[in-house]
Amino acid sequence: MGNQNNSNGSNPTLAGILSAVGLFFPILSGAGQLYNGDVGKGIAFILIQCVHAVMLVFFFWTVIPLLTYPAVGAYFAYDAYNTA
Repeated sequence: MGNQNNSNGSNPTLAGILSAVGLFFPILSGAGQLYNGDVGKGIAFILIQCVHAVMLVFFFWTVIPLLTYPAVGAYFAYDAYNTA
């Protein structure tokens, strides 16, 4: 679980907030992971949320992107907090 006294010096709260910004700006969804030093995971999370954003634009009439976009974004913030 995230705490303030970790080995890599990352602040869990800041990491979670940086990743949560991706709910509003998909290009920033992996920012918390990048802040934690997980570059591969951060880039993958950015790509996943950008695909979700495209699905929201072109398939807005389906329920799936409306449910998965915020759920996945919340998981990314949770992951960034716990990884820090």
